[in-house]
Amino acid sequence: MDSGVPPTVAIDLRPVGTVPARPLVEEGESVTAGQIISRDDETLGSPAIASVNGKVEEIRRGGDSAATVVIRSDGSDSWKTVEGYSADWRNLGADTLEKLVYLSGASGSVAGGIPTRFNSAAIEPGQVDHILLQVVPTEVFNPAPSALLDGRELGAAAEGLKILSTIMPKAALHLAGSRKQRSLLLRLQQACGRNRLEQVFLHSIPAKYPNHREEVLIPAVIGAEYPHGYSALNLGVLVLDLQALLHVRDAVVQGKPTIERVVALAGSGFSRRPHLRVRIGASLEETLDSYLEKQHRQRIIRNSLLTGSIANQEAVDPLMATVVAIPEDKQGPPLAFSRPGFRTDSYSRTFLANFVPFAKTLDTNLHGEHRPCIACTYCDSVCPVGILPHLLHRYVQRDVIDETLLRLCIFDCIDCNLCTYVCTSKIPLSQLMRQGKERLGAEGLDPRPQQARSRALKGVAPVDAQVTEGGA
Repeated sequence: MDSGVPPTVAIDLRPVGTVPARPLVEEGESVTAGQIISRDDETLGSPAIASVNGKVEEIRRGGDSAATVVIRSDGSDSWKTVEGYSADWRNLGADTLEKLVYLSGASGSVAGGIPTRFNSAAIEPGQVDHILLQVVPTEVFNPAPSALLDGRELGAAAEGLKILSTIMPKAALHLAGSRKQRSLLLRLQQACGRNRLEQVFLHSIPAKYPNHREEVLIPAVIGAEYPHGYSALNLGVLVLDLQALLHVRDAVVQGKPTIERVVALAGSGFSRRPHLRVRIGASLEETLDSYLEKQHRQRIIRNSLLTGSIANQEAVDPLMATVVAIPEDKQGPPLAFSRPGFRTDSYSRTFLANFVPFAKTLDTNLHGEHRPCIACTYCDSVCPVGILPHLLHRYVQRDVIDETLLRLCIFDCIDCNLCTYVCTSKIPLSQLMRQGKERLGAEGLDPRPQQARSRALKGVAPVDAQVTEGGA
């Protein structure tokens, strides 16, 4: 469902690089959807693109640099094509393909960026050894592939893979999904063409949180260690989702700039839960207003229930895929533990919801109070990297910040927040471990290599099996 052209958009310039880039427009200037309004090839990042036609209403400053460009839309839904695109893209050279991906803004639709020769990522295209398309449905709410394709055949996604393969000729292609998605992945593999089948590897990954996270996914798929402090690109692996892949394809084949995102609405806080096609920079509050339940105040969460940030006042950004709305609830029911809990979620077998197939309820209430740790070790059992949160948090609480935390591998924590979620004593375990890591760093005990994100650090074991079963 198309949400339409918003009256105003606020384009954040900070994702362009490590610092806000210099805007290329001035207040009062007319702009066109698809026009580059900020670009800085000296720092890592991608151009900022105007997502609507209209006039620059305001340039908000953050410190010494411009941080946001506000554009008042004229209501028209047209956009400017990227120069040089072609439906017959196979006749274009790799340098032209890179330019199209970069100038369209598609290179910024992946965390860390899609490598091009324009400094859009920490490594060059020739340093990418693996391209990993992940469609693992491990979050409670995930955008549906059918909604992302929007009626198109899988051939469109296959074109995106082949375009990236042309830009990054050394890279093997990997398709990672759950067993239920195997049919989709097989069709996508076949759509890549017979000459590519031997280079497209399928991986069946259990649909279990947080198997979609790079720290868990890359060891399962590539078979390489994921050192703390590194990113996937440091290991020569480009990880992207279906939406980013389609942005690449549309930029090259149709000349379409990356001016919109498909955002899935999820959670009981919405009266309707469609997939919305929304312009980047559109006000989230205005976009969601007609879909929210009005009986209660709702908390809006960006992308993930367990790791997402509160996003009530934010604008749609190039990495947004899901918006979750859950009711704000400050007061739990009286004598909660005397109730059967048919719809109460619990890691332990405390409530009947663990035995009956009723839908679980979800709100912002803590449903309990902070209590001393009872060493139930539920947090240890769910930890995807095998550390011991029930011990680590005690050292941080007691202000024991020394090599003991290092021996207990606190820096292996990937901040997935599962330990906090299952804690029966309502202890903010993840928060405490983050505090421990920050304090170790402040005392010079952070083991992460200082050069972890440099272009030079790579090294991935080769993949020698076409189909990988199992997972992390």
